[in-house]
Amino acid sequence: MNIRIEHPSTHETYIPGTSRILSTQHDLPWRALQEGLNVEMAGPCALLPYRPKCGIQFGTDSTVTIVLGMRDSGWADASTYFANLLVARLGIPFNKIRLYYTGIHPAARRTPKQSLQILSRANVGAANAAIGDLIEELCDRAIERGRHFLASSIGVIPDAIKFDASSGRFFVAGSYHQVDFLEAARQARRGREPGPIDMQAVA
Repeated sequence: MNIRIEHPSTHETYIPGTSRILSTQHDLPWRALQEGLNVEMAGPCALLPYRPKCGIQFGTDSTVTIVLGMRDSGWADASTYFANLLVARLGIPFNKIRLYYTGIHPAARRTPKQSLQILSRANVGAANAAIGDLIEELCDRAIERGRHFLASSIGVIPDAIKFDASSGRFFVAGSYHQVDFLEAARQARRGREPGPIDMQAVA
């Protein structure tokens, strides 16, 4: 796999390969979480009693879904707290984040709402704080997947790819080349099927 880094231009590099990409957020089979920058991991049954897995999926519609093997508690601020972790760790816009609770049938899909209350580990309860720890670990894994994907694509070591959470962008150390997380996720999907990959230079 190769990525040609260009200064702003219309040049593109096409990557051969094939993959089944989810075209809808209405179906989230766990095998899809192995695609692109999507990540999953097992969690303790005490926190995820109905399906001991959790994950983050970067959708083709630019939404980012937190998948949790638990029931929706019905407390809206819990979903807001979980979503804010992605904002803080990955720089994802809040309005792009969705929650998917697989502990009931049918599974519950939620769009989190902004809260006037400042939510933190101290005021969301021990269980939600522990789930937040799992989500933060998923964020770290997604960042590492992004760094390794971009590094292998442009022929540098992973340590040369940095990530700035405040802007949600990967960048090449010592250069102006950078790409935001959602674009990196799109590129990673394209790395498994024909499509353009580009890393923009920002002056």
